[in-house]
Amino acid sequence: NEGATVASTTVEPDDEDIDEALARRAEAKAVFTPTEEGAKDGDEVTVSYTLTPNDEDAAAGAVADAAEGRQFVVGRGGVGAWLEEAVADKAAGATLVDDALELPEGDTSGLGGHTVKLELKIDRVERKTPPPIDDELAKQYDHEDLDGLREDVRAELAKQAERMTKRARRDAALGYLLEHNEVVAPEALISRQIDARLGEVFGMFDPQMLRSLGPRLNEFRDTLRPEATS
Repeated sequence: NEGATVASTTVEPDDEDIDEALARRAEAKAVFTPTEEGAKDGDEVTVSYTLTPNDEDAAAGAVADAAEGRQFVVGRGGVGAWLEEAVADKAAGATLVDDALELPEGDTSGLGGHTVKLELKIDRVERKTPPPIDDELAKQYDHEDLDGLREDVRAELAKQAERMTKRARRDAALGYLLEHNEVVAPEALISRQIDARLGEVFGMFDPQMLRSLGPRLNEFRDTLRPEATS
């Protein structure tokens, strides 16, 4: 229709968007700092412990195991489940004695399959804490003060919003054409729409390079086709 108007969405960053982006930047600079609270997932814990086999296992050749100042992050694996359970919700300075701890086969202590006495002390609990969103944070991102960092974030979000707005307008125009014209969308146009979706999923990868990755990528492209033609 001549003179038809296509409605579209204009996307603009607001103060809430900027605050969330600043929070993400602060999180990226988070460091482990001591906490008096009990250990939770994500906390770095330092422990000292001994594992002593019972008399029967010792007679069979099992040898005691010990560690001092061992560090690990709760919930990330890499240590026995028994150790994760032993520190859960316990604060620095806490101790634990278990006279009949059954270690599973294959435990990294070398005592898997044995019953041992565990004596453990939690030396330190540290929690990953982001720095305050202030001038000092801004300096870590090469800005003199928070106002400078905030303006940089605003400009970055504005660029992202501009790209989103262009896409929204393009999609609105395409939708209007498909709705008001009984035509099949050109394959080249559909392909560009699919490439745009791929760009959102795979980020910086060039669509031409992505298409060279083989049948699995082609299968994924096929799943995007209904959206690209709707």
